[in-house]
Order: sequence, then C-alpha cells, then structure tokens
Amino acid sequence: RVKKMKLKGLMVGLVFCMGISLGGVSFGTPIDISGSDDPASLASFTGTLNFDEINNDLIISLTNTTSDSIGAITALGFLFPLLGDDEWMKVDSFDYVGPTNTDFHKITGKRLKGFDGGAGTGRTLWGGTVKKGIAAGDTATFTFGISTNASANFTSEDFVKTQDFAVVRFQGLAGGGSAKIIPTPGGGAQVPEPATIFLLGSGLLGLFGYRKKFKKSEK
Repeated sequence: RVKKMKLKGLMVGLVFCMGISLGGVSFGTPIDISGSDDPASLASFTGTLNFDEINNDLIISLTNTTSDSIGAITALGFLFPLLGDDEWMKVDSFDYVGPTNTDFHKITGKRLKGFDGGAGTGRTLWGGTVKKGIAAGDTATFTFGISTNASANFTSEDFVKTQDFAVVRFQGLAGGGSAKIIPTPGGGAQVPEPATIFLLGSGLLGLFGYRKKFKKSEK
C-alpha cells in the first residue's frame, strides 16, 4: 500500500513537471509574413521568417502571390534586432534555394539602401532582373548566417519587432511598374523547446523504470 502511494505521488509530480514544461513552449517560430502593394494590389507575397537559435541562421521563405503574372520578386532586405551599446551583428554567409531559372546573391554595404542584410538579382536592393526573380506562383528560401557579440539570445520575434523590419522588391509589374513592400508579421506555430522535450522524455523514462522496479518487488 505504501509503495502504491509512492507511485501515485511520483505520477502527480511528473504531471506537475509536465505542466511547467509546457509553459516553456516557444511561440511564433516560424512567424508568418505577408504583404501587398495596396491599394493597387498588383504585387503580393506570403512567407515565413524563422531564426534558428542553434545555428544562428535567419531563414526567410517567400511565395510570389501577385495577380500580375509578369511581376517578379527581385530583392529582399531586412533589419537586425535592436542591439545594445558596443554590440554588433553581421551576415557571415548566404544560401539560396529556389526555381532553377532564378539567381539571387548576397548584397552588402551601401547597396542595401539602409537595410542590414539582404539579397537580390541585381547590384542593389532596389534594382534587379525580372527574368532571374521569383515569378508568380513560385517559392524560394533565403538563409543568412548571422554572427553577433550580443549577450542576449535572439528569437524570431526579435527580428520582426523593429519597425519596417524587412522589404520585398518587385519589378516588371504591368506598365513597367515596381513595388517595395513591407511584410506584416502574423501568428506562428507553437514549437516545443529542446529543453522541454528533454525534461518530458526523462520524466517518462524515469516513471517507466520505477514501475518496472515496483512490479519486480511485488513478485
């Protein structure tokens, strides 16, 4: 009877720990982003922004949803989160995955036109080549390797807190038009943190081992 009470107490403790662990679920990773050039609404896009805290990679995926079939996304720019005094952040590497006919490269320095990082099909953030851009209906993913001396651990939410945190450039719209669209951050999925998964898994394994030992002692 005493052993059964101990087992019951262990199960209650485990449930309590699970409740605390679930409180550590990370919200908004990845974050949905979208935008359109209202009121014309010729150019539009959807996508996600995700900062991989383990590898320090900023990953932005964009889908061209423009109603103008000749318009293409030709550049992307973003701002870093707010940093403290004597803190810095920079883009160390760039990787691009998209349709075979597209071609984006990293843009740096003054060519970013006020943004901290970005990529494009041309020399500057406001230029670009439509034929090498992301056409209507296509999706592409940009991965920027980030390094910093900041003491804070940044999350995806930190990258969208800055006003006008990013811009998506369209070229080749009807009548030779173009557009610079600021994304709008939306809600993201709930993603369990690694520590939460480890704690829950350890608790379940411990409970399994205790029950197995308890049954042996009964026999």
